[in-house]
Amino acid sequence: MLACLLASVVPTEGKSQTRDLLGEVQALQTAIDARSTPSVQDVAVVLDDLYASVYAVNPDDAQAAFVEGDPAELARALHGATLAVDGRMRALYAQGRFSEALSASSHRAVRAMRQLREKAMRKAGAGAFVTSPLPGEDEIQRYSWVGSDAPLPATFFLANAWPDPVCAAITRATERFHAFCHFAIAFRTESDLRVGRETYPAGSLLTVEAGADRGILVWPLASHLRGASGLGTVREAIFVIADPALQPAVDRARRALVARVVDALNAGRPLGYDFTMGTGGRGDADISAIEMDYHFCSGLGEVIGEEIGQPFFTYPSRFAELTRPPDLLEMWGIDRNHTVAAPGDVDHTVALRRFAEGVDLGRMEELHRLQEVGGSLVRWTREGSHGVHVPGWLRSSIGLVTGIHDLLRLNLLPKIPAPVMASFVPVILTANRYTAWLDEEAAAFEARYDRPMLRREMAERLLETRDELDTAPWFVPLPALAGRYELAVTDGLFGERPRIELEVTELDATSLRVERTQSDLRGGRRTATGFARPFWDRFDAHLVADDGTRLAIRYRVSIDGAIRGRPLAVPPSGLGHGRVAPRGRLADRQAAERGRRVGPAAVP
Repeated sequence: MLACLLASVVPTEGKSQTRDLLGEVQALQTAIDARSTPSVQDVAVVLDDLYASVYAVNPDDAQAAFVEGDPAELARALHGATLAVDGRMRALYAQGRFSEALSASSHRAVRAMRQLREKAMRKAGAGAFVTSPLPGEDEIQRYSWVGSDAPLPATFFLANAWPDPVCAAITRATERFHAFCHFAIAFRTESDLRVGRETYPAGSLLTVEAGADRGILVWPLASHLRGASGLGTVREAIFVIADPALQPAVDRARRALVARVVDALNAGRPLGYDFTMGTGGRGDADISAIEMDYHFCSGLGEVIGEEIGQPFFTYPSRFAELTRPPDLLEMWGIDRNHTVAAPGDVDHTVALRRFAEGVDLGRMEELHRLQEVGGSLVRWTREGSHGVHVPGWLRSSIGLVTGIHDLLRLNLLPKIPAPVMASFVPVILTANRYTAWLDEEAAAFEARYDRPMLRREMAERLLETRDELDTAPWFVPLPALAGRYELAVTDGLFGERPRIELEVTELDATSLRVERTQSDLRGGRRTATGFARPFWDRFDAHLVADDGTRLAIRYRVSIDGAIRGRPLAVPPSGLGHGRVAPRGRLADRQAAERGRRVGPAAVP
């Protein structure tokens, strides 16, 4: 049924294509509202079909459709169809028929319709969208809005994205590509509220939110829209609690949260940001979420959800599997084995209802490019082809500076742990390099084809040019670890230089099989086998020789196939990761090894 909604139409030479895209979207909404799809399986198929249709649409046909019809009305119709999908999911949830697979399908469909809606909005121009859900708020007038202009409740919720490399990476860090990287709670004050040196009169519109660089704070909505960096948000979405009967409980929970945050701010001890995104655990199982000292942005939504007895994020995000650790998430201290309630999960939650969405049309394409760059960096590190490199001198320098800063109790630097801050530097520098190049490519593309690049076109161009741009030492190709190597002991006993053959086979994404054969000058051979976990440009091989001797060697491999091995201390309790042995400690058992890769590994 929905497959025909945006099916690609191949333009015929010399003939213009006429298409009632608006009528198709309106028919879609009518079909969903009429519950014409009889089963959950049919709904999932329909939504997946919609997603595939949007991303397969011919770009020229899409542009023609916007010209032929009314793009502003099309944008509003697409928002209506999105609300219809949301409503159908809530109905299925109430019937006990909502599932994680269906949640993923609805999320993909909503994302596809948002992409098409924003293209229609850009075609219509900002003047076609004048209704603001928050009259009188000057900062919000720069957004073009679709949605309701009904009065908002005292407490509502914001999801947003701004053009920042780290934000862009967050939207692409999980299995689901998200539209938002930040979440905040907005509210109108019922009475005067003093926060630090500021006093906000009753009726002020404020937000309570957690920021990586400043902890948890309460400040005006206009400050939220500008952001701490001053870059300003590009995309904003407003959500309200889906069940109106829960609104009083939401307001009470918000008041309790704001009181705790404000008390901490007024005492000069603001609550901190949770860089593990909730994967680090609470420590004390008896502590309530509202009593915790650290939260991440969408974690504040979880606080409200726990207080009212309804989880805000129906199916939290899962992290995609790694080919070779570490990726950016591990550098930020996030445990990949846990799910996380990511800001973008509001797109497929049944606890909240979509109220309105706004976008800064003048900067929308800038956001798309940055998100595609951030997504590419995350994808390439996850696939193991490239890695973000934090040089030792950078870690040491930032650690020294932050240590002195904290010792002197200054308030000049962001409240970010030194290791996390060090990881931000190569990400930002690399993203800026790729983004500057992509900006030039996009400008030339639009001048030639009279349309912006699609995201898949950006991804393809980035992949084609990935290794042509100089991003060293921050973002570098990772060597292939599997293969056959020939090495020699560089400092053998009595001048002897045994030869070593190493066979490294990849078993799965995080496991290697290692077979090491050492030959001495008298013809003796000793074989040791074991396993290793790939990590960046190295692997720690923990081996057992045929005579029962245990060996532990850290091998480092360069991009050109050079390899060097350094002995590790072996724990007496058995195999496992050990500390690096002091120089000379194991010289009588094994010495440093150097060599090169001579061929591919055998098939396991």
